[in-house]
Amino acid sequence: MGRRKRLNAASVFGPILGGIMQQAFRRMEIAEEEIELAKTKYPDQTDATHGSFRLLMYDELFECVIDDVYRQHCKELIQRVAKKQDTRPATKAEVMCALSGMSLVAPLDRDAAALFSNLFEQIMDAEFEATTVESYDGAAWELFNQMARSSKLRKDWRK
Repeated sequence: MGRRKRLNAASVFGPILGGIMQQAFRRMEIAEEEIELAKTKYPDQTDATHGSFRLLMYDELFECVIDDVYRQHCKELIQRVAKKQDTRPATKAEVMCALSGMSLVAPLDRDAAALFSNLFEQIMDAEFEATTVESYDGAAWELFNQMARSSKLRKDWRK
């Protein structure tokens, strides 16, 4: 019996499809890791957190972001499940990714730029280089609440 070849998804399916598959499997690992952590953090909600895997599917918003952003998305949704909160509104990570995409089409207005800075700092646990001051105190988070519940970002299938 000969030595078995070591193959990865890219060598079998090509670099594009292989990369997509590798990312999907990595994101499943992250979701599973966060579910396991949540079981210890919320021991009285073990069944609920265990069943949250299906809510952690990612869409095109997360295709080009680093794993840390997706990880924060998972943490927020699992926390909502454990605390019996509505999982349908967009997470902070989803709103940040949407703002990033919007900025590629047109410059963000003052409040959107301030919201992006705030979300980046929270999600990445790092200081954002360009800090924008919102037009009035609370404007950025008001925008967040609007965006999180908007029909474009809200995920009604996440019940």
